[in-house]
Amino acid sequence: MANGTADEIRLLLVEDVPQVAQYIRNLLSGQSSIKLLDVVTDGTKAVRQVEQLRPDVVLVDSLLQGRLKGMALVDQLRRLDHVVPVVVLTVPQNPIEPSPGRGIHGVLSMPFSGFDLNSKVSAVNGEFHQSDSERTGRIVAVFAPKGGVGKTTIAFNFAVAASHIGQRTVLIDGSLQFGDLRALLKVAVDAPSILDLPTDRIQEQDLRDVLWRDPSGVASCLPRRAWSSTRW
Repeated sequence: MANGTADEIRLLLVEDVPQVAQYIRNLLSGQSSIKLLDVVTDGTKAVRQVEQLRPDVVLVDSLLQGRLKGMALVDQLRRLDHVVPVVVLTVPQNPIEPSPGRGIHGVLSMPFSGFDLNSKVSAVNGEFHQSDSERTGRIVAVFAPKGGVGKTTIAFNFAVAASHIGQRTVLIDGSLQFGDLRALLKVAVDAPSILDLPTDRIQEQDLRDVLWRDPSGVASCLPRRAWSSTRW
């Protein structure tokens, strides 16, 4: 666990039906293995709460209404730099299958008991953090001895394909002076740059600050071209 005691699972609930939220509160009130951090009723505010509270598991109602629907929120959570497992609440009339690649790590169908809730949240949390500890990062370098042979396009397409199958992907342009990715992605001149990183100590927040996310969902860490800030 990143937070809390070793045996405590920190849970964030995203639910806009007061009766369902209260029912879940009641189920969790008499036990100590799961701590309910907060109940978010507006899907547009859920991502911010996840980033601030860093829960171990997020419980999302698939029938969530408002500007951001339930399954659209699940997709947003899947794309966060801070990946968190999601259990989706549903009803028998709206069957949903678990799919980690789509950000659905578990499904709980209403009505359910306190035992069902505890078992599902505990199982998802255990499976996710076990696989997370076994997961290793991988670097794929696309290189060519000369320009104009398509390595920029290949690198971008590879990153998009990896992102679409659920891999957290960051695309880095290693050509600090003559990189083409910024132009290919139509990144604004004043967008964050890898050159904005501190030179003494780099922390996780520093890396987030220089990432630029493409509409495809791929995060990029790009230099500024030498001429980008020059007025011609």
